[in-house]
Amino acid sequence: MTDEAVYAQPRRALRLDECQFYHTMDIPGVGQVEGFGGGNWDLRGCVDEMLSNVPLKGKRLLEVGPASGYLTFEMERRGAEVVAVDAPFDHDWDIVPFPSTGGLWRNGLREAWQPATNAWWFAHEHFGSRAKMCYASGYDIDKKSLGRFQVAVMANVLLHNRDPLKIIQNCAKATDETLTIVEQWQPDLEPCAMPIVNLQPEPHPIPGHENWNTWWRFSTRYFINFLTIIGFEDIRINRFHAPWNGQPFELFTLTASKA
Repeated sequence: MTDEAVYAQPRRALRLDECQFYHTMDIPGVGQVEGFGGGNWDLRGCVDEMLSNVPLKGKRLLEVGPASGYLTFEMERRGAEVVAVDAPFDHDWDIVPFPSTGGLWRNGLREAWQPATNAWWFAHEHFGSRAKMCYASGYDIDKKSLGRFQVAVMANVLLHNRDPLKIIQNCAKATDETLTIVEQWQPDLEPCAMPIVNLQPEPHPIPGHENWNTWWRFSTRYFINFLTIIGFEDIRINRFHAPWNGQPFELFTLTASKA
């Protein structure tokens, strides 16, 4: 049973200059907006590949980490009833804890929270969206009364969290049919066909170049093995390319259906 009180109240009449986007998007009545940092992710040409053609029409869908919402509104356009979960303002961010920069980046993220979340709501209003937003940590999804879902999507979010398996498990508990995970393809981790997760930050970075935001690189076998353990089978991998700041990145989409 869903508790409507867990959903955030819509923000309306926001100005474009109050928003910080993460995706390049074409917003009705506004035109093209670009993400912070030169555009960031431009997913407009690869949505079908990214979603691996999982049927969405009539499905209740859980999306973890929607950022400015490009996938939210595309999945909704394809017929899904979307519930997005994003980190709340008071979340204890999973910053890689370099002693010299942890506090700096944590404070910076708190300052960015309002314009970053405004972007989702700005697009939400202009798309006429009915998607719902719950501000909660991915670690706490199981503590929220969000109801049941047929599909859960975790796109480019697990690498930013200290405990990605906790988030996957929380999504799995709430999902009856299909889990979808999108991450960057790692060609050096794939040949051995082992369940590898590689700690990404350098232990002695150049000052000012600390990788504070990315914890992990994953092999596909890492996810395959864990999903099989928790009862998801019929696992498929689809590789595709998407531009980030104008440069093509190879990613993979893993879809797994419940046994």
